[in-house]
Amino acid sequence: MSKKRALARPLMVAGMAVAILGIVLGLLLAARRGQAADAGRLVAVEETIVWEDTAEAPHPGGPVTLRFVLRNEGGQPVKIRDASSSCGCATPRIETMVVAPGEECPVLVDATPLPVGEQDATVTLTTDSDLTPTLTLTATMRGYAKPPFLLQAGGDMTYLGEAGSDQERGITVITVEPEGESREPIIENPNDFLEVGKPKAVTAAYTTPGVDFTTYTYRVTLRGPLPEGRYSGEVTVIDPWDDSRRERLRVVSESVSDIRAIPSQLAITAEAANDPDGTNFIVVLKDEGDAPAVVELSEALGASAEARPVSEERNGALVRFNLRPKSGSTLPPGKHSITVRPKQPSVERLVIPVVVAEG
Repeated sequence: MSKKRALARPLMVAGMAVAILGIVLGLLLAARRGQAADAGRLVAVEETIVWEDTAEAPHPGGPVTLRFVLRNEGGQPVKIRDASSSCGCATPRIETMVVAPGEECPVLVDATPLPVGEQDATVTLTTDSDLTPTLTLTATMRGYAKPPFLLQAGGDMTYLGEAGSDQERGITVITVEPEGESREPIIENPNDFLEVGKPKAVTAAYTTPGVDFTTYTYRVTLRGPLPEGRYSGEVTVIDPWDDSRRERLRVVSESVSDIRAIPSQLAITAEAANDPDGTNFIVVLKDEGDAPAVVELSEALGASAEARPVSEERNGALVRFNLRPKSGSTLPPGKHSITVRPKQPSVERLVIPVVVAEG
């Protein structure tokens, strides 16, 4: 065998090996490309939506909802794992978390645009797709409200507790105005028991050049006792440049009566109506120095029952009573009442409903 033939055989084997390796790699690459073609691929129909304030849009600074649409252009379902926003001014809402091939999915973005100037909010979606692991949606919002105007007003004026107690609250009002042209809002307070003080004002530059915003903070105090029982009213904040624009803040109070009963009503079964041990209830007076309470039964109930104190606590401010049938009697079925009042002269009264079931 010649030297040339001896060298040719190894070269031929090596060439065949390279060819086979090339075929295998080609098949693997083709398979991977086929898998990629079958994978899910989520895309946004519009990656950026521009919202511009119009006469029909809520303004100034009112909330809006922007609607993006996603489409799965791949061959496998895509799951949306997470959605986040670049600022608190926009909150994404996703109605469908898994998007089938060829299907579309809306993404709603609840946004609060600036009343003046441009603002961008970015929403980032994370998916389980290898082809589109993340998607970015951009909401560009442009406000054209013309200063000056009242932007917003808020405050918690809920009062719970004893009538006449000292409870302080606050009101915050924000206005937007041309630089150096601030004006104090108008406060209408028809609630006799509330005092709205003079505001503290802080002015700062707005995001738009030549525009300021001013924050007014009002101290709200009680100038008299809370209305007895439950009360509902409002304080109105009026735009100092346009009195047709008004923000109404709700005022709610519920004072604690001088007398309370535990439970607040009695429901007595037919069997308990004949029980000589009776039914207990507690009367609580507001002040520990109050004298024990006096109870009066409605006519039908008083004819066959009696209510007597069985114990006192806290110097008479808490009295435990027992309602029981008189000897040889039973509590009459139907609706009755027990009236409670302090022993000392007082116009305060508490009526406890009593319902006795029929046998």
